[in-house]
Amino acid sequence: MSDSISSNMINNLLIVNLDENLDDDYFLNLEEIILNQLRNKFVIGVVLDYSKVQILDYDLANKMLNLVEMIKLMGFESVITGLKPEVVMTLISLGLDNLEITTKLNLDLGINYIQNLQQPSLSTEDDVNLDEGNDIE
Repeated sequence: MSDSISSNMINNLLIVNLDENLDDDYFLNLEEIILNQLRNKFVIGVVLDYSKVQILDYDLANKMLNLVEMIKLMGFESVITGLKPEVVMTLISLGLDNLEITTKLNLDLGINYIQNLQQPSLSTEDDVNLDEGNDIE
């Protein structure tokens, strides 16, 4: 891991705490680290925590979105947490408000979101109808 990129594995979740000083080199390193972690470890999802990030310009916002797409293409769920109001306003002003990304207010909510996605759901469509085809005489 790079000194400036902090990541942890918690309950098979890759938690990445982004540094406040983002630039192109940082994102290139981040992409490589995350994609290698996804390929080499048992991971159920990725939480990208932006709580330290104060400013996000158009290029860095696009890099953020590209990273989410890369994670998705690898077959994993991701959630972005900790966006500051200033960053959210910037994303809206840049027209990046109608994207298919999942965000949660904080790290705990992001972790819960990914973990809940992994819980098996009981669907009535999957239930077997015991009355059909079971003639008992």
